[in-house]
Amino acid sequence: MTRWLLLRGLSREKRHREQFPQIREHTILAQTANNPDLDLDALARRWAQYLQSQRPSSAGVVRQIAAAVTFRMPRHIDTPLLILTALRDRIVSSSASHAIATRYGGPIAVHPTAGHDIPLDDGARIAEQVKQWIG
Repeated sequence: MTRWLLLRGLSREKRHREQFPQIREHTILAQTANNPDLDLDALARRWAQYLQSQRPSSAGVVRQIAAAVTFRMPRHIDTPLLILTALRDRIVSSSASHAIATRYGGPIAVHPTAGHDIPLDDGARIAEQVKQWIG
């Protein structure tokens, strides 16, 4: 009986481990996307499969974290900028985007309902805004 419970527990643990990437991606999507028409389950499944086939290296993850921690905004940017922000972003306040636009003098396009992943929520609007900005 004990052996059966142990094997059952290991089997359940393996299932959870196999499902974890999809659960993780779903959790991220739930925080970054606001479009109610998105099928978050299908997206999470697809992104988890992609991540398993294109797994980032540990060194790459460390480099990304180090870059984020040590990043300093330049004093001046010569390249024309279009700043995109979303009022309902739950990761970064739109006030940060307004500060960037003020600092560098770029125009800002504010999406009223999108979350952090604006192109996922409303890619067509982003494409149209960039098209208008390019002129």
